[in-house]
Amino acid sequence: MARCAMFLDDLFGADGVTTAVSGEGTTLTRENLATDLPGEPYQQWEAQEGGGSFEITSGVDDLIYINEGGGAVSTQVAAGWYTLATLKTAVDAALNANLSLAYSYALDYNSGARKFNLTAIGGTIAIPNSSSPARNMLTILLGWDETDLSGSTSYSAQTERSSTVTWAQFTMPSGAAAIAPNLIALMLDSTGGTETSTTVMYGDVTVYGSASYPGNSEAAWAAAAGLTLTVSARPTYSENTLQGAVTSNATGYRYWAVYWTHVDDHEYHQIRICRAMTQVMSATRTCREVGNHDLYVRTRPRTLENQHPVALKSDWRMTIELERWEASEYRAFVVAAKRYGFASGMVFSLLWTDLIATPADFDDHADKGLIFYGTIQSAPPDAYGAKGSDFMTGALSFGQLIP
Repeated sequence: MARCAMFLDDLFGADGVTTAVSGEGTTLTRENLATDLPGEPYQQWEAQEGGGSFEITSGVDDLIYINEGGGAVSTQVAAGWYTLATLKTAVDAALNANLSLAYSYALDYNSGARKFNLTAIGGTIAIPNSSSPARNMLTILLGWDETDLSGSTSYSAQTERSSTVTWAQFTMPSGAAAIAPNLIALMLDSTGGTETSTTVMYGDVTVYGSASYPGNSEAAWAAAAGLTLTVSARPTYSENTLQGAVTSNATGYRYWAVYWTHVDDHEYHQIRICRAMTQVMSATRTCREVGNHDLYVRTRPRTLENQHPVALKSDWRMTIELERWEASEYRAFVVAAKRYGFASGMVFSLLWTDLIATPADFDDHADKGLIFYGTIQSAPPDAYGAKGSDFMTGALSFGQLIP
């Protein structure tokens, strides 16, 4: 039978760990990554605010196609990570250095509309987005539709863009022990757009561990990483949006990064929880019984006197009974829970060894409330049976902590 586990400490938030982010404004800063409160997120500084975060990948989305009248000409833009300002500079430099193009070019950004605009100085041009779509940066990243455009000197994208990637990096100080987690726990959120596909918004999240520092580009991290973990899909139900990356060997690295790719039209992208955690569990024992495991609905029932109840968020609850655990394992598990689990956020997994065996089931476990981010709600008195055997029995109750 699968064994449960708690995840109490945040290795990314440990003393001495330095954090870098893809863009930071004056509010909702990187410091919120170290909090255990989902209601206090880090929010990326987006393009409409003067920030912006964009990743160009070689061989994937690094070409711009333009036709000045003599046929389509492709221009390659250097792969790498860019802010809005450096992206515009790189695109302008690449287009204007292309000897097959006679006109001058400028990529601009309308912060009010949140749309890119490409202008030719010297004459009308066509942009063959439909007939030349391969590796097309305009359609893949910057918001243009896959339709051919012609007859103008200036073209605006059809879809809004604030950024295409959000990342956070964590570095241990030199000489310190490497970060070696069993679980990377994430809560992600994006607001202010019309895109509804969870795959588009939250389906491309990767964790990297590296012995050396690769820089800001995800491609560089992917090439240098000693460990690459794919974060689970977004759960189906909104009551539990926890996503995770599972590793059974707890490999240690000095440098860690989380890259969240989101080519969507949303205004803001937030990381509510980003924690690297180690397991606390029994090596042999399972829960004897699980009780009070349900989705607790806080909203009052609709009645004649309550025809317009205030809609409150529902949260998962669970009580586990630990019967006749070896005293040493019981103390290690329960004392740790009491020491850290009441006042700090933690992850609880009822079937953790099953997740280690099949990490792809993470979102299914989250939908069923078998893993969630929460706190210890209560720890009833335990019993110690010392009559010839060193065993202890007790219970723990968990409640979900949601934004």
